[in-house]
Amino acid sequence: MHNQPLPIMVEFEKDDGTLSIPPQGLSDYPFLTVEFNDLDLVFDLNLQGQRLVFERKLEDEKISGDFTQQGQTFPC
Repeated sequence: MHNQPLPIMVEFEKDDGTLSIPPQGLSDYPFLTVEFNDLDLVFDLNLQGQRLVFERKLEDEKISGDFTQQGQTFPC
């Protein structure tokens, strides 16, 4: 199942947010940090001892960017 799309959902509040990955049974997992400057968005979380970092850009009301886990980077 490598290289298959994995649907994720993110929700943001004023200074925090949550991540859900329904196919993996993950629901409303809280972010450690959320940073939003101009069009750059970075949020991260610690999931089962692994740090996950999402670096994204907002363009035309869509968010795109990269996801890093265990030294590997993937588009998302």
